[in-house]
Amino acid sequence: MRIGARSWLGTGVVVLPGADIGRHVTVAAGSVVRGTIPDYSVVAGAPARVVRRYVSGEGWVPPLRHEVVTPAWWTVDDLADAPGDDGAPAPPSSSPGDDGATAPPSSSPGDDGATAPPSSAARRAP
Repeated sequence: MRIGARSWLGTGVVVLPGADIGRHVTVAAGSVVRGTIPDYSVVAGAPARVVRRYVSGEGWVPPLRHEVVTPAWWTVDDLADAPGDDGAPAPPSSSPGDDGATAPPSSSPGDDGATAPPSSAARRAP
């Protein structure tokens, strides 16, 4: 059995005796690898089969379904102007439905809010 440099095996992969996994190979979780897997491949299944491979000059074969396009706003120059880069803290983020109001603190008689929750040892019954 040989596993090439910079190869990645997902969780639960079984590599059978005599298997030869090439360099820069990604093996999907739960796959069963036997035989020879070529360099720069993505394999999946039981038994593992090549589902995609990288060919120099051609790219990924078969090609990716959708071309990944970097949005115009996501460039290194634009990130330099991101909030908080000038040393000042970034403005607080708001979540959907957040109108900025805070809930009043809950209080009970004799509770100053400074007590910590009981430890797990204190909650156990004797």
